[in-house]
Amino acid sequence: MRIEKRVNFGKRKAVLFVAIFAVLVFLSIGTGSAATHYVHPGESIQDAIAAANSSDSIVVHSGTYYETVNVSKQLVLRGVDTGEGKPIVDAGGDGSAIILCTDGIVLEGFEVTNAGTGNRSLISQNGSSARVTLPDSAEAGIKVISNGNNIRDNDVISNNWYGIELHESCNNSIEDNNVSNNNWYGIRLAANSSNNTISNCTASNNEGGIVLFDSNSNTLTGNVESNNHAGIIITANSSDNVIAGNTVISNLWYGILLRESSNNIITGNNFISNTTNANSANSANFWNSTEPLTYQYNNTTFTNYIGNFWSDYKGLDADGDGLGDTHYVIDSDEDEDEDEDEDEDHHPLMSRFENYSFI
Repeated sequence: MRIEKRVNFGKRKAVLFVAIFAVLVFLSIGTGSAATHYVHPGESIQDAIAAANSSDSIVVHSGTYYETVNVSKQLVLRGVDTGEGKPIVDAGGDGSAIILCTDGIVLEGFEVTNAGTGNRSLISQNGSSARVTLPDSAEAGIKVISNGNNIRDNDVISNNWYGIELHESCNNSIEDNNVSNNNWYGIRLAANSSNNTISNCTASNNEGGIVLFDSNSNTLTGNVESNNHAGIIITANSSDNVIAGNTVISNLWYGILLRESSNNIITGNNFISNTTNANSANSANFWNSTEPLTYQYNNTTFTNYIGNFWSDYKGLDADGDGLGDTHYVIDSDEDEDEDEDEDEDHHPLMSRFENYSFI
């Protein structure tokens, strides 16, 4: 009996030791601290990436870095202003400046410039009609071919092709970026890029501000698109996207341009002083919310569907609910007889959306 007890006790000790060892190993892995690598002027960001392990951080100081940065590990890549502005990644006119090719990267605080080659118009206009032409892929200041990344607080300027391009990329967050003075498009989502969010970005002085090309279920919110040829372009069977709370102002040709793209929700936006505020062809979309919303306007509470503010809307608001009494008709290149409801905002706002408080 005593021998049996000793054997059982020995087994329990062995099992307990294995369990404790497993817990310690798990804790050592779970609490292992990620390293931080610092890059100074005259050093290479790419060399720091090569030396880093996944989950490490790379902090880049002010300066100009003439290189293409290929991020193939899950890293935090952070630019810091050490007195001379954001660090600049300059591609020298050859290829993309920064390429994110693995999932879960954080990229923030950089100026990204001089990517790619080329200088031609992608929106051709013939009289009252417009055609959108896009290459399958091109170089970009920041090119994303991966998922679940966070790209924020970057200045992506003066690139010869695109500012930021997502290609077959999903679940990315693009926020608080300035994307300006790029020869083609500021931000482009292409090749079935889906479930991405573009928020609080400024896109100005590009051929097109933000472009969705064959991309679905994305959200554009809180962005300002100004002084582009077209503020927002949705084309090539892009569907189920939500365009809400954006200010599209003073674009040379179009505020928003839609081609062969349907089932998108466009609501609560400001379209102001664009040559043509909206143009749609072969596209059936929702130009107001798909369900009634409760809101306050001029200190009174209402519930109704919510459309967009159009600076050229001429209708009246007899009941003072902040919604126009007549529809806003979307400009179209189509000559065929179609249901006009597909190209109308049924509930146009009488004032900029900032003057409505939603409950």
